[in-house]
Amino acid sequence: MKKKEPTIAEVKKFYDDQHTQHQQKWLTKPNPRITALRDWATTQVMRHKPKSMLDIGCGVGILTHEMVSMVRHIVAIDLSDNNIEAAKKHNSHKHIKYLCGDFTQMRLPVVFSLVCAFDVVEHIRPSDREEFLLNVCRHCFGTVLVSIPNPELLVTLKKTNPDILQIVDEPVYDKDFSMFSIEKKLSAGKYIYYILKP
Repeated sequence: MKKKEPTIAEVKKFYDDQHTQHQQKWLTKPNPRITALRDWATTQVMRHKPKSMLDIGCGVGILTHEMVSMVRHIVAIDLSDNNIEAAKKHNSHKHIKYLCGDFTQMRLPVVFSLVCAFDVVEHIRPSDREEFLLNVCRHCFGTVLVSIPNPELLVTLKKTNPDILQIVDEPVYDKDFSMFSIEKKLSAGKYIYYILKP
């Protein structure tokens, strides 16, 4: 029997609760996967030299804050109130504006030269994924950087160890990015990095 899709309120509660359990670890303990993602993202930001950046699913703002020395204007969004409060407390900067909400429903008054969605797309409800990605297109006139887990990894984990997955953890494939041009795709172990153009 197929599991019922959670509501946005249930997804938000999951991330608020998860934040409470893991805040100190996220803010203080280096994570090799996040370090590798940071290194790749930093290289891309230096290459593209964006004037503005939208960071979707920013969590507690660790990667957002890493980018502020290279990007003059950053808007960072997360569904979890707790994540945004921690980001404001631990990773604030005058050039970062943190917003809380469901990006799928947001219409910001600006477009950005760079949009980042690091470890986010797999956590978007399947019924919302296309609208989420179309909204990314609406908000970008330059480059989109995306990281996702290898879809085969998620398929395997769903069968062998589903308890370690998040409330929404769905495989993402190249075809899901059909509204973009895939400029580059890089497999890095269990993860895949994309450079997309709207």
